[in-house]
Amino acid sequence: MKLRQVVQVEWADAEQDPRWLDHDDVAKMKAPVATSYGVIVRRDKEVLVLAHSFIGTDISTLLIPAGMVRKVTKL
Repeated sequence: MKLRQVVQVEWADAEQDPRWLDHDDVAKMKAPVATSYGVIVRRDKEVLVLAHSFIGTDISTLLIPAGMVRKVTKL
């Protein structure tokens, strides 16, 4: 695998709340913003795939749907 730029990706994550909530609580809810680091191995209109661990030519990845990506910063 060729060397690639390390990036920081901020992305909106999904969250589940197991509690019973009233409408006021629901109105205050916001999507949590996650931060992940690695190298981009695929990015298109559907997904951003971030590789964060490597063993030889094998990689461990995180697939983030493109619509959830908030910001990508080169490090």
